Amino acid sequence: MNYPLSKFEKRLESNELKFTIGGFEDDKLVCVLTFYRKTVKKLNHKGNLVAMYCHPDYRSTGIASRVVNKLIQLASELNELKFIDLSVLSNNNRAIEFYKKMGFQKYATEPKAIFDGVSYYDEDMMRYELVNTDR
Repeated sequence: MNYPLSKFEKRLESNELKFTIGGFEDDKLVCVLTFYRKTVKKLNHKGNLVAMYCHPDYRSTGIASRVVNKLIQLASELNELKFIDLSVLSNNNRAIEFYKKMGFQKYATEPKAIFDGVSYYDEDMMRYELVNTDR
């Protein structure tokens, strides 16, 4: 019997516009990120790294680097994709340093980008330029 995909399963579908990558220790999922690509033709040259999470016990083990490197490899195979963008809280120095080591560069800061009902938080925009940009 064919059951309709759940909302969760739809979010995990993989195609040229979106995919999720996991990092595993044995059978345990310890790191995850999602990539999605702009669908508007004029923005189709950009994609976004979103929803990255690495379990605290596995930070600084190299697994997050391997997951991001896999994203970069897969994204570089997509036609006409030039950039991978992300946003990170401006006060999250650990994440910012990690992304810099991975080759992302800060290009802007959006003041008061996030509001949690109590406080505002700035976000840094960072970008990775794919090496093969002639595609």
